[in-house]
Amino acid sequence: MEFAKVKDHDDILRDMKSKALISVDREGLEAYKRKKNEQMKINAAVEELNTMKQDITELKVLMHSILEKLG
Repeated sequence: MEFAKVKDHDDILRDMKSKALISVDREGLEAYKRKKNEQMKINAAVEELNTMKQDITELKVLMHSILEKLG
């Protein structure tokens, strides 16, 4: 493959065969991956919290049902 530098952009190359622009910014890629990983962890935590809230609601309903039967 043959690549050419893009004027005024040190972190972008052009593939001369396909004319595609290719980013060679490794730092930017790593920062994106870190941010994406952190967001996935946050989303998983939120999902777990929502599941726990649902479980607590179900327990409350069951407890009220039991108390009604006893009282």
